[in-house]
Parts: sequence; C-alpha cells; structure tokens
Amino acid sequence: SVLEELADDFDYEIHLMVQDPASYLETCQAVGAKRVIFHIEGVKNPEHVFQEMQKYSFERGIALNPETQLDVVKRWQQQIDSLLFLSVHPGKQSQEFIPSVLEKIRALRMFSLDILLGVDGGINEPEEFKEVFEAGADYVVVGSGIWKSKDPIAALRKLEEMVS
Repeated sequence: SVLEELADDFDYEIHLMVQDPASYLETCQAVGAKRVIFHIEGVKNPEHVFQEMQKYSFERGIALNPETQLDVVKRWQQQIDSLLFLSVHPGKQSQEFIPSVLEKIRALRMFSLDILLGVDGGINEPEEFKEVFEAGADYVVVGSGIWKSKDPIAALRKLEEMVS
C-alpha cells in the first residue's frame, strides 16, 4: 500500500529476488512499478516469465549475478529494456564491490548501447561511482551506503553531489 501511494510521486523499479517472479507481476503492476527486474539465474523457465511480463505496462529487466556470463544477455536481449549487474553476491548487504563487473559493463556497451544499465552492490566510494559510470552504467543502486550510515540524509546528499 505504501508503494501505491508513492506511485504518483516517484518512478521506481522492483527488483524481484524470488524463485517465482511471475507470481508477483500483477502486484508490481498494481503498485505502479515503472520497471520490474528478476534474476535470470533463479528461474527454470525464463521464457515463461518474459511472456507473463508482456501482459503489463512496466519495463522488463533482468539481473545478473557477478559470475553470470554475458551470453545470457545476448540470448534475451530482445526481451528486455534494462539490465542490472549485481556487483556483490546476492542476499547480504555491506559486501565489497566486485571490480570484475566493470569488464562486463564495458563488454555489454560494445554490443548494446540502447539498453538501460544499472549496477547494484558495494558502491559507496567516489572512485567506485566514477569507475562504474565510466564503464558505461546509466545508474547505480545504493542501499546500505545510505541506510547504515549515521546520517542517511547526509549520505544521500553526498551521493547526489558525486553524480551531479
């Protein structure tokens, strides 16, 4: 219900870290998500999820774990609007950024310039932000870098300054 109230004021994405993402799609639409992302590695039948996603107006995206090869993206490229690279292993906050993800971002940009590209995990320092954007990312997701700081508002303002 909170997300429904915010839908008029914010564009947001929902990152489904679940085994059966198709069962959540109707709710994602109902709360006004702009974009819905699921983990391609976590489903047995990605084609089914993509077919279900086509019923809704939100943008479609996939998330890739750090070890997942880019061949997966090439296979599903026509089905997605966005790609979210995890730069930490899923499931636990406050992990360190995995720099090898930068190589994948650069490689993806060589064969696809028109996909929205995000990076999620371990990005807290100015140098990490700079590297991620220079590699070709369009946006970053920051969680514990804000919420676990002593002053979340000050942490958010600092991040805004870094990307302005």
